[in-house]
Amino acid sequence: MLKITVNEIVLNQLRQAFPTPPNSAKKALDKYVALLEQMINDCLQMGRTELARKLNAYDISVERLRNSESPRELWRLQTLRRWSHEQEIKPFFT
Repeated sequence: MLKITVNEIVLNQLRQAFPTPPNSAKKALDKYVALLEQMINDCLQMGRTELARKLNAYDISVERLRNSESPRELWRLQTLRRWSHEQEIKPFFT
């Protein structure tokens, strides 16, 4: 089972960007990471395509990622993604 470890810098930056309500940045990041872990593990169990292996990538459905959460959680995930792109965080996960 694959486990994603998030760099502490990401959480600290999120806390500065989203200070209220308390602990909202950690909750949003934890849910985002849990969803990604689940999707990557599902991909590994089903088998990766030859192209995905060559590119060291995973076949993940963006549609499922977008539609699998409630509207409130979806808003949090979209805010998290937008923020990470604005901050140009390339080593988002380690």
